Amino acid sequence: MSEPVTIAVEIVEAFADRVERETVRVPAGACVRDALSVCTSESAKRALGELTRTDHVADSNVGLWGRRALASTLLHDGDRIELYRAVTADAKSARLARAREQGYRWQGRTRRVVQSKK
Repeated sequence: MSEPVTIAVEIVEAFADRVERETVRVPAGACVRDALSVCTSESAKRALGELTRTDHVADSNVGLWGRRALASTLLHDGDRIELYRAVTADAKSARLARAREQGYRWQGRTRRVVQSKK
């Protein structure tokens, strides 16, 4: 008898100061749900719990090569599953704060650098 064919899948989660990676082997034809269930990290277990309650891909907290995926998405050898975190900052507010720090003053539809008086 031949051994069952398995595929290697990498599960990645990025933090502000580090990146955690784990490679798991699952049977060929496995889906995202199967790979997350054999992963040992607590983040993967939490993501799996949230993912099973998700019906639409836009609500997913898991992605496959940068694109959001559902639990039933089929995997291929060498795929990378990414665990996404909640957004902690509003992009518009952050941009405005950076512009103010850099000395921009908003005037209507244009922005101009504030001239320093000497």
